Amino acid sequence: MSLPLAGLLLLPLVVHRTVPLAAAGASAGSTVELHGKAAHWDSAVGLRSDKMPTMSSPSQPAAAASSSSATEPVSQAPISWPRRLGIAVLIAMALAGGWRGWRGLVNESSLGAARWIGPVAQNPRLAEPSAFLAVADFEVVAHPQNASLSVSVDGQYRALLNGRAVGGGRMVNGDDSLHRYEVAPLLVQGGNRLVVEVSNGLGHSMVAARLSLEGEAAVTTGSGDFRLLRQSFPGLVSGWRGAGEGDAMNRWGQPPQGRSGELVENLRPVLDGEGATRVVSAQVEALGPRDWLVSFAEPTVGTLAVLLGEEGSDSGLLFVEREEGSADSPSIPALSRQGAVAELLLIPGQRRWWDHSPRQWHQVRILGPSVVEGAELWQHGADDEVLAPQRSVVELPGAFGLSSPRLSHPLADIVWGALQEDSAAEPEPQSAPS
Repeated sequence: MSLPLAGLLLLPLVVHRTVPLAAAGASAGSTVELHGKAAHWDSAVGLRSDKMPTMSSPSQPAAAASSSSATEPVSQAPISWPRRLGIAVLIAMALAGGWRGWRGLVNESSLGAARWIGPVAQNPRLAEPSAFLAVADFEVVAHPQNASLSVSVDGQYRALLNGRAVGGGRMVNGDDSLHRYEVAPLLVQGGNRLVVEVSNGLGHSMVAARLSLEGEAAVTTGSGDFRLLRQSFPGLVSGWRGAGEGDAMNRWGQPPQGRSGELVENLRPVLDGEGATRVVSAQVEALGPRDWLVSFAEPTVGTLAVLLGEEGSDSGLLFVEREEGSADSPSIPALSRQGAVAELLLIPGQRRWWDHSPRQWHQVRILGPSVVEGAELWQHGADDEVLAPQRSVVELPGAFGLSSPRLSHPLADIVWGALQEDSAAEPEPQSAPS
C-alpha cells in the first residue's frame, strides 16, 4: 500500500483518538451512558445540564438529580503537539496522493489518455520474463504535416511503423523517461500499422503509447486501439497480414501512475528516417555449448541483430569486453552473473533478435542460445545523433548512500540454469582400459 493511501486510511482513526468525549475529563467515577443513569449527555458535549431537563433514573434518589443539575461545564483536553504533528503529516500524505492521482487523470504529457497495458501473467506472484507485441492499425486519409509517437515502457522496447524502425530504449530501475518521435515521414496514405515490441527479463512488462495526427489521437493504448500478441508471424510487422483478435491483456492506470516520479519527455530522432541504411556483418565463433563470440572488424555503432537457429526457443545474455582489451586486440568478454549489458529475449515465432537502440560494438559474447547463425549491425541515418547507452550496469544509489542488495534476475537464472543442466547431462569421459 502506498504511503498517501495509508495516511488517508489512518486519518479518521487518529482524529477519533485525538478528540475523545469530554466525559474523559469528568470527575472520577462518573460515566456517560446513553440513558444517563449517573451523568447526562449534555455533560459529554460540555453543556450546562441546568439548561436541559434532567433524566434521572427512578431508582436513584432525588438528591442525585439535584446534585447532577449543579454540574459545571466540562473543558476539552488540549491536543498535544506530537499528536498535532501526526495529524498534519497524515493530511499532507493524503493530499499528496490525491494530487498525484489527479495528475495521472489529467496527464499533461504527450501520452494523453493512454493507459498501461500488458499481458496477463500465468502466475502473477512470480517475476517471469515476458515479451509481447502491441499492434495498432489505423487509416490516414490525407498525409499530415505533423505526427508524433510517444512511448513509455517497463522494460525495453522497439517501435516500428509500417515495417520501418522508429526507435527504442530501455526503461527500468526507476527510469521515468517518455520517448517522443516525429513520424510523419513514415506514414502512408491509407492503412498504417504500428508495432511496439516489448520485453523485460526482470519480470512483467507493460507499455503506454499514443500516436497523434495533427495533435489529435489516432491510436492509444488502453482504449481498444491496440491488440496484444504473444506470438509473431511473417508479415505482421510490415502489415500485409492481419493481426487477428489478439490475446488477453491487462489494463492499468495512466502514467505517471505506476512509476516512481513524473515522466520526463525526450524528443528522439527516428532511426529509419532520412539517409540510407547500411548493414555490417560479423564473424560468429562457438566457444562452447551455448557460448558464442560475435566479432566485428573494428568498433562500430549500430543496432545489433542476431539470427538464431530456432524460432523463439532460446534466451540469452550479452557481455562485452572491458577496458583491458584494446581496439586492435580486444579481449574475450568475461562472463559474470551480474555483468550482462543486454537481454536476448525472443517472442515466439521470431528468429531474429534486435537490440533496443544503437550502441558501439566490437566483440560481444552471447550466452544461452543453442545456435547462433549470424549477427550484423544495422546503421541507420540517425545513428550518429543517438547517444550509445552505457555498456556497464547502472546501479542506483540507495538512501543515505547505501545501495540495496541485488535482486534475482529471472532471465539470468533461466540461462545459467540451462547451462548447468547441459553440463550435468554430458557423459563423463571414460578412462582407457589398462
